[in-house]
Amino acid sequence: MRVAPTANWVGAGLRSFPPDALAAYRRAVDEPSRGLELARLLRRLEGRGWQVDGASLSRVPAPYPRDHERAGLLRHRGLVMRRSDLLADALFVPELPAHLVEAYRSLKPLHRWLVNLQAGTFVPPL
Repeated sequence: MRVAPTANWVGAGLRSFPPDALAAYRRAVDEPSRGLELARLLRRLEGRGWQVDGASLSRVPAPYPRDHERAGLLRHRGLVMRRSDLLADALFVPELPAHLVEAYRSLKPLHRWLVNLQAGTFVPPL
């Protein structure tokens, strides 16, 4: 969660993957089961108003083909889903904790996917 004069948002993820995690992330995105699961998860979140954020490259990194079906995900050097509209009306109201709980509940599948990535395991998100 960020509250500042210039920007307010709620989100989850890693703004920049450490080198080992970046390599693991790219391998996971390349795998059909894990990569497709992440792509579906991000599409669902985008459909609910979340935005993908994070550092990304202008080209698909080697050794992956430029026309990879998840080329956009392979270009990421970090991955964050965030929303700024959740705080626009709720920042100074008593319902803020409830709004945040719901926001983070929505992001739990992404959090689980990233934790599994770092743990070297794969448990499908809920």
